[in-house]
Formats: sequence, C-alpha cells, structure tokens
Amino acid sequence: MNAGVEVSVRPNKLSYRLGEFIFLTVQLKNTSTTPVYVHPAFGLGLDGNGVFHVYAKALGVCPNEQGYGGFVEYVAADEKLTFAEYVESHWLLLQPGQFIGQTYTVAYRDAPKCTGKYKLTVRYYNKVGGWSMDRINATKAKLKYPFVSGLFEGSPVPITIRRQPLKSRFND
Repeated sequence: MNAGVEVSVRPNKLSYRLGEFIFLTVQLKNTSTTPVYVHPAFGLGLDGNGVFHVYAKALGVCPNEQGYGGFVEYVAADEKLTFAEYVESHWLLLQPGQFIGQTYTVAYRDAPKCTGKYKLTVRYYNKVGGWSMDRINATKAKLKYPFVSGLFEGSPVPITIRRQPLKSRFND
C-alpha cells in the first residue's frame, strides 16, 4: 500500500579510495499528511519485512553490481490476533515528517571492487510476510491509518571510487 513515504540513502561522502569503508545512512520518511504504520523491525537485507536493500551500480567498465544486505526471516502471523490488531499493537506509527533509519558500514569485502563512478540506490521492502491476503483483507479496513507495504525505491546517489595513492618510501 503506497502510504506516502519516501526512501533515501546518504553516503557519508561522495568520493572514496578503493577499499575504504563506506558509511551509508538509509531512511524511510513519512511524507504524507497523516500518520502511517511501519513494520517495527527494519534493517539492511535482501528480502523480507522492513528491509532496506542498497546496491551500487557501476557506470563504467566494472562488470558487476554490488548489493549490501543479508537475508531476513519472516515472522509467522500470530493466530490470536487479527491483522489490524497486530499492526496497531506491534508496528511503529510514524507521524507526518517522522522517519526511521540507520547508518551502516560497508567494509572492504563488500565495497565496490573497481574504480570509477557508481550510483547508489536504496529500496525498502515490506511484504507483510507470514500473513495471508485473506487475513489481511479481512480486517485492514479497521486500521485507523494506512500501513506501509510493498516496494519503495529512492533516487540514485552518485559516488566515485578512486585508486589509493601508491605507497613508496619517498612519500611518508
């Protein structure tokens, strides 16, 4: 459900040496005029509920796309609660202008492997895994506010990876 949210990624700077740590801040912001429910568990991952997936697409000759995240397990639906009860009692309520987010470190083994220009893009997923559509549809109309589910993609952010300066005994 598109609930008036915006997702973004922000690196700590726009140019890095090859192999340098990259610090990325990911964020989901309520841009609507009403509150929205957001899945309470969020983090960097590839798939799941409340997942930010960041990837770097090379704009030059580097052959691969680099993604940042891991697998996130779905949580089984609580049989004692309706979907509306579950959302209202367990999810976060973001007021207009509020956001959730976190800063992550991309270490050498996960950083882009080639020098050149890249576009960083972030996607936010919430598939409401563990709940059947019948159970969701049966009570979602009882929710006071919209809930965030689906796929949301942020605008790309350019970064540059440059060669490290060569170390020699002449330039200490």
